[in-house]
Amino acid sequence: MKQLSKITGIIMALVISLVALSSLPGSNAKADQNIDPNIGFRYEQPTAKYYIRKGTPQSYRIIINQAITNWNKTHAFNWVRSKTKVPTTIGITNSNQGFWKGNHYAGVTLNLTKTKNVNDHTFQTGAKITLNPRVMANMRYTYDQQLLTVEHELGHAMGLKHNHEKDSIMYPNDTYYNSLNPNQIGPSDISGVQALYNEK
Repeated sequence: MKQLSKITGIIMALVISLVALSSLPGSNAKADQNIDPNIGFRYEQPTAKYYIRKGTPQSYRIIINQAITNWNKTHAFNWVRSKTKVPTTIGITNSNQGFWKGNHYAGVTLNLTKTKNVNDHTFQTGAKITLNPRVMANMRYTYDQQLLTVEHELGHAMGLKHNHEKDSIMYPNDTYYNSLNPNQIGPSDISGVQALYNEK
């Protein structure tokens, strides 16, 4: 009986230890999953210059600049505005032709060609972000929804994939944005960028 009691005590101690370990930062499986996944593209460093394309209305320039400010405040990535054209550009289209015909994308990001550095790592050379005000107008996007759309596309430009956690700006359904806290870049978004740029 004493032997059984001793074994039970050891088992209980192990269970308590495992529970305690699972509550430590980074050891909880659910917490580990609450990081935006990456798409395999990234800049060499967590910083990039961007250029707002000619023809972008002032109303969208304001939104773009606010989205940039919000990302920069996270300190996960640093966006630097350029007055001359650079490989990362942000602009608009009102097209209803070709790729845009019949779709409901408020924004699209194209991560540009990868290039190798001396250590044989590959990095993207830039990104092309295109917003579609026609779609956003048809869907009656508010200012906050437009802002979060730009933040979402900037997330793709940095290398983030969609995240199905509903507190993430990388959530794939734009129409959900209106129930998010305005201007919020979620913890999983920040963790996703930090994890991506901490890779060796």
